[in-house]
Amino acid sequence: MKAENFKPQKASYTIKEACVYLTMSDKTIRRLIARGLLRTSKALAKIHILGEDVETLFERTC
Repeated sequence: MKAENFKPQKASYTIKEACVYLTMSDKTIRRLIARGLLRTSKALAKIHILGEDVETLFERTC
């Protein structure tokens, strides 16, 4: 898929949603955030991970 045509399914994912989507544990998702591989927003009460990052990681690892 070309980068200019890429549209994430969701704008952001919670950690639990990212766990389900990526079939990874909560701890693994938090490690990826700590390593800077997933960008987050803390604007709301929960941590939200950018949809583009989650889906890019999914494409690269599957």
